[in-house]
Amino acid sequence: MTEQSERVRRVAPDERANAPGGVDLSVIVPFYNEEDNVGPLYARLTESAAALGLSYELLFVNDGSGDATEQRLRDLAATDRRVVVINLVRNQGQTAAMMAGIDHARGAILVTMDGDGQNDPADIAAMLDRLDEGFDVVSGWRKDLRWSWFVGQIVGVVKVYSGV
Repeated sequence: MTEQSERVRRVAPDERANAPGGVDLSVIVPFYNEEDNVGPLYARLTESAAALGLSYELLFVNDGSGDATEQRLRDLAATDRRVVVINLVRNQGQTAAMMAGIDHARGAILVTMDGDGQNDPADIAAMLDRLDEGFDVVSGWRKDLRWSWFVGQIVGVVKVYSGV
């Protein structure tokens, strides 16, 4: 671990980061037919992660995509040793894809994000700050979803009838 990662030792004394090949932070992102999101999300993630001053890995899980997602992920892994690609042969769903990433993670701290670009990688720093305050788990939610008007109306109806 790096000197700048003192917070990881204090907050998450997990032995994974100290094990050979361990890192401070693992970011796990499942992708399903997200070929157009791979490049922009990777750029935003690497920019945000570099600013943290921690060692990190990016675990990109291809959840059986039928488009060029797998190839774009493999291209990134070929040029960046911090990128780990996990390829599920067929679509297993977001939970299984997330679990595959968690199973392969080497970080003391695990961060999960969606591959659709609606989670802002810049929020990782604020979440780590909350860990520094003594929280064991930090969770976020999407404040302003970028859904279509139609989907928004369906969600609104479900909220009204379900009481959510």
